[in-house]
Amino acid sequence: MIIPIGDNNDDGASKWMKEAGDAFSSEHCNNVANAKDIDRRAYESRQNQDYLKPEEALECEKFRIQDTYGMTVTPELYQFFMKLR
Repeated sequence: MIIPIGDNNDDGASKWMKEAGDAFSSEHCNNVANAKDIDRRAYESRQNQDYLKPEEALECEKFRIQDTYGMTVTPELYQFFMKLR
């Protein structure tokens, strides 16, 4: 989420930042939905690591959703999931 700070209220900048945030969120949803499928063993192994590569983090996020909801992860399902947080 992008949050403007300061005393001045610049509507143009606020609109641009909202659009940029929405585009980032949409891209992230697509990346999670298109991440490689992993199994529970790979997921649990990664939970003990200090650092995950970006694609590994996306794969873990996709696994958590598939495991929780028992359905194929789509960008729309991920957006719904993010709104629940």
